[in-house]
Amino acid sequence: GLSTMLPPVIDPITGKPRERATSGVGAVLQSEFESAGRERTDLDPVERAILEVGAGVGAMDRSVSSGGLVVRMTQDEYVRVASRAGLVGRSRAAAVVLSPRYAAMNIARKQEAIEAAYADGRTQARTEFAYALLGTVRAPEDAKKALVVARAALARPVYENALRDLYRRGMLDEGTIRLLDEHPTGRDEPTVQQVVGR
Repeated sequence: GLSTMLPPVIDPITGKPRERATSGVGAVLQSEFESAGRERTDLDPVERAILEVGAGVGAMDRSVSSGGLVVRMTQDEYVRVASRAGLVGRSRAAAVVLSPRYAAMNIARKQEAIEAAYADGRTQARTEFAYALLGTVRAPEDAKKALVVARAALARPVYENALRDLYRRGMLDEGTIRLLDEHPTGRDEPTVQQVVGR
């Protein structure tokens, strides 16, 4: 049926693919947030804590933006990045939930700590994605997406080093340089032309 043709839904709590409904409208409309609210008998400590404090752990955004430029991940990229974000977030949330300090926290603080763990997981996954994209630039047309993601995810000096490297390798064309310079992030950044020494 249709459900076998649809890409997997990544559980934002565990980072693992979830099974889709196998028939009917449910196969198409299955919510990406279903796992967070569903009652389960086999809840692990992290899932139990999320439900107890009402922590908001939602699906990762499929788009990355920087300075008004937006790039959308392919389905395969999204599955890899969302899976990694969920796995890292769950690991960090487990460290928080299982720590002796957690029991002494009030509900609001517990909620913040769990949400921060998952936010850190998303940040780490985006950073790893940026490095992976930069490593795949083989032609100037590949550079735009890689640089928008890198500018959004990486520390400024790392991003600037990537710019210089791509420029030295001939992977930065005039159109990409102009596009990035016309869409600054607003954080007193030098232009691409200044970074690459033009």
